Amino acid sequence: MKTSRMKFMKRLGFTLYCGAMITVFVLLWVKSESFLVMPASYAGPALDLKNITYQIGKDEPVPITLPAKIEGLKPYTPVTVRATVGATNNDSLRVETIYTKLHLYADDELIYECGMPGTYPEFLIDPPTIITMVALPDSDTPQELRFEYYSPSVRTTMDLPHLEYGEEAFILSDQFHKYSVSLIFSLFFFILGVVMVTAAFFYSRKTPDAAIFIQLGIFSLSVGSWSFGECPYSAFLFPHPGTLYLMSYCGLFLLMPPFLRFLELTLKTSHVIWFQTIRYILSVIIFTAFVLQLTGQASLAQNIFTYEIVISVVLVVVLIIAFIELTYYKNPSARRFITPMIIVSAAAYLSFVNYEYRFVDSIILIFQIGAFIFLLQLAVVAAQFIRDAYVTISEKAATELRLQNMNSQVIVQREQYERLVGNSEKVKAMRHDLRHQLTVIRSLNEACDTDGIRKYIDELVVGLPRTVTETYCENYAVNAVAAYYIAIAEKEGVRVDAKLDIPKNTGRVLAVDLCVIVGNLLENAIEALHRMEEPDKYIRARARIVGNALSIIIENNFDGISRKQHGTYLSRKAEGGRRSADGWRHEGIGLSSVRTVCERYGGLLQIESEDNTWRVSALLNI
Repeated sequence: MKTSRMKFMKRLGFTLYCGAMITVFVLLWVKSESFLVMPASYAGPALDLKNITYQIGKDEPVPITLPAKIEGLKPYTPVTVRATVGATNNDSLRVETIYTKLHLYADDELIYECGMPGTYPEFLIDPPTIITMVALPDSDTPQELRFEYYSPSVRTTMDLPHLEYGEEAFILSDQFHKYSVSLIFSLFFFILGVVMVTAAFFYSRKTPDAAIFIQLGIFSLSVGSWSFGECPYSAFLFPHPGTLYLMSYCGLFLLMPPFLRFLELTLKTSHVIWFQTIRYILSVIIFTAFVLQLTGQASLAQNIFTYEIVISVVLVVVLIIAFIELTYYKNPSARRFITPMIIVSAAAYLSFVNYEYRFVDSIILIFQIGAFIFLLQLAVVAAQFIRDAYVTISEKAATELRLQNMNSQVIVQREQYERLVGNSEKVKAMRHDLRHQLTVIRSLNEACDTDGIRKYIDELVVGLPRTVTETYCENYAVNAVAAYYIAIAEKEGVRVDAKLDIPKNTGRVLAVDLCVIVGNLLENAIEALHRMEEPDKYIRARARIVGNALSIIIENNFDGISRKQHGTYLSRKAEGGRRSADGWRHEGIGLSSVRTVCERYGGLLQIESEDNTWRVSALLNI
């Protein structure tokens, strides 16, 4: 109970710290963002047009304040906007059309047109939103500008944007000042999405659970795509209206499925069928919307209102499920995700309202802030998840290594047992034949045949079995492993000098860990000697206890070729069948295992290479 409370307090403290840092950052930015230092050429004003009126068809002109919406229009209804611009000299006009055609006249002279058929893909139905700069004719007197729009074919509402003019640098500076935060957020979501997908793909090879963050990365990419497509300043950086239209609506339509999939996997809810049903329904709606757009039947912009309603319902259902998981099932994952879900849901609702009523200039900024906080909170969760995953991987690897070494020890002991059984059978047979041997010796002795007796005894000695196992130390397990590898070395003509002072009781150091050290070091020495062409090969093994420390030193000669990188000797052994082009690879598994054992007991591993001598020293605190 006390541990749980401490963990809760740590999480709460970290959350409050992050919240405080974000709050301080926002306050500092708000206080300083108006104190801009720009070149004089960018510091002028962007001027508004005057005497603005509009008329629908042949109706009478009516004064209007921009931006504005005109509702109840039939498809392709002509709407004319007139305004007065003052004296101009190298001035430009910021022009924005929202799914409409436009002819722009200055004193009845056509100076610009856009949205004509053939200038955009046919499947878009209406021309995409176009934001650009139009050079105004130089004039010492005021001019009348006439904007001839044609309302969209798929919407009964037509948006008339704000109009301003001035030097192009002034207008661009003003636009950047208004929309820079939204632009930076969109780029942030793009970069975060790419990093998250790449990192999750990399880690998923080691930890399959990390693949769930691919869904979160796709969600971030979708938010970035929608944000970039909707940001008015993007039109000046990327003047491709059709592509920006697709980025905007594709990002908006596609951000919910990965979001739901991520929640389904991370909440580990008992209501999986609900998430799956919602995702399937949402996928059908999205697929249908894209098919209607590609076939020219209905645009994504036309279906946006239906999609907003669906998303609103989905978010409500997901929040209800999360609250049920939290309150009824006491799901710890729900406790972790409930706050981020509430924040991103609230941001989504406010964005939909802002899309209709525009109480904030940027229609996406509110959702960007909510998504930023959402991803920031989940980044903490992701860090905890990856940390726990790495701990699990390390423990699993240590367990597998321990089992592997235990299996090797079992194999060595089995071979020793088989030799013991074989020798035992041979001794039984010789004991059975002993009376016959003694009868022969008695007969030779009675005949006073001394040479015959000596020759017969020599033949008997040759047939006697050798000692079952040489004794190198008192610790049976270590002795069996050492005897196994020393026998292999001697069979290959290697001179072995082994003195291992390792007692039966080695304190807190497990025998299996000592077998890991002795077995791997002797195996590596034999492997190194295989690459030597010189006939004189040797291995010198020493082990002794000094105070509370156990020292194990294995020395052998080798071909003198070694490579060291970042303080670590590289291996030439083709472990797992993998080897670099020049025959080298990272530190061998054997030495890595020995190093892990030494560190586990507060010791260290030291490797020395001098001329043709290789010496490895392992020190353990027993």
